[in-house]
Amino acid sequence: MTLNEIVYNIKNLAEGGYSTDDSKLDVRQIKAWVNYHRLNILEAYTNNGKSIPQGATQSLGTFSVPDEGSSLKLPKIASYGDTRGITSITSVDGNMIFARTTQDKIAFQEESRFTSAMPKFYLEEGIRLFFTGPGGGEQVKIIGVLEDPTSASGWGGDDSEYPLPSQLVGPLIEAVAKVELNLTVKTIGDVVNNDMEGDREVQSQPQGK
Repeated sequence: MTLNEIVYNIKNLAEGGYSTDDSKLDVRQIKAWVNYHRLNILEAYTNNGKSIPQGATQSLGTFSVPDEGSSLKLPKIASYGDTRGITSITSVDGNMIFARTTQDKIAFQEESRFTSAMPKFYLEEGIRLFFTGPGGGEQVKIIGVLEDPTSASGWGGDDSEYPLPSQLVGPLIEAVAKVELNLTVKTIGDVVNNDMEGDREVQSQPQGK
């Protein structure tokens, strides 16, 4: 489902199915709520040991690994208190995989014969990405979860697929409706399905000549 479709369903719930141009619900505000509750859902999903689901990640782009001590500045990463928000850093050809670490472990790892030759990365403040070990100048692909998916350089617009697995879209809409709009939602699935069915009926109607 796209970001605009999610927003439409939330507006439809809030307005009882009677959305008008005079709606007092600001679309930009709804999109901010959607991003915020997506992060909460993914954090709860991963707190029990599950990995971040693939449908929630985005390609953040291709970057050149800076010299050791320098950093890449990225859009705000979903840190969750650690580096879970970055799910993969590999060389473009896939032959080099960077392992996650933390700043306080670097000194020990650089002295260890088991880890000193391993390319590694760590994240500071959710936006500064540091690399250590071999790999300087290497072109790498970064996959991860952004706090605001639309801040990715490759975001194709709000009619693009929103990075959240389909089974979590319903809970996301419900969270926004309950927390932000103070709605008691009993039939979110029906609302979403009815909208989709209505779209299909419109598309299937014969065109006038």
